Amino acid sequence: MSAQSVSIADLSVLMDDPSVVIVDATVELAKPETDGDWRGLTGRVQFEAAHVPGAQFFDLLEDLTQGSSNFHFAQPRPEVLAAAMARIGIGSESTVVVYDNHGRMWATRVWLMLRAIGFDRVLVLDGGVQQWATAGGAVETGLPATLDPVTAFQPAPRASIFVDKAYVEAVVVGDVDATLVCSLGADVFAGEGITRYSRRGHIPGSINIPASLVLNDSGRFLSSVDVARQLDQLLSIPGEIVLYCGGAISASLLAFGLVQAGREDFRVYDGSLEEWSADLALPMVVMT
Repeated sequence: MSAQSVSIADLSVLMDDPSVVIVDATVELAKPETDGDWRGLTGRVQFEAAHVPGAQFFDLLEDLTQGSSNFHFAQPRPEVLAAAMARIGIGSESTVVVYDNHGRMWATRVWLMLRAIGFDRVLVLDGGVQQWATAGGAVETGLPATLDPVTAFQPAPRASIFVDKAYVEAVVVGDVDATLVCSLGADVFAGEGITRYSRRGHIPGSINIPASLVLNDSGRFLSSVDVARQLDQLLSIPGEIVLYCGGAISASLLAFGLVQAGREDFRVYDGSLEEWSADLALPMVVMT
């Protein structure tokens, strides 16, 4: 077990601890058929089909977003997030183990959201539910168990983690000294192919460091040594770095990798390309 992740073997032991709350954060994004074709589905159906015993479902798409926002995965207000945590048994003394069914990025999104309100006792299951089942771990079906009420965590927000569109605009025009990092794949960064967002390409001045670099071919996290090697370019950037992707989901995976490699002075653009590309007054770069 690292400072941020937990192995399948360790979870087998931890799940007997009543202070541990296991959370499934799965979301399904459909492959876009045309530009702007954003289709997301809650992972609740997959959860009810198979989940780690005792797990609760954390619905990022329908319950855990800022309802008044113009993008899908906006960080909710701290007190709203703390109340949602309490409803699934996460209190001030809890330790959270979060997983998803593919990509690790949904689990790391929850990891980042909780860190942003000052809740640090959160671990990501290395390999997710697929590796858990492959290793012989038991799975349950159906609805999550009903839990006794808990005392809600009192947020102590870290205002430095998330930034908004205005902040990124200031970076682009040079009023804020920071490096923008797009964590999507090279093809999306270049503007090749269909995008689920309003326009193709990337925010001007960005560099491209795909979040997938922090995982091995089987979807497990690289060791801290290996992830530091993979993220050498990012680790060597002096000054502030601002991570973004399509909806601050892949960016959370890259943020997780940075912490594993020993760097925590990053910020994340919460609206990312979903918000930025929808504002036609803002520039986008397509590589030709």
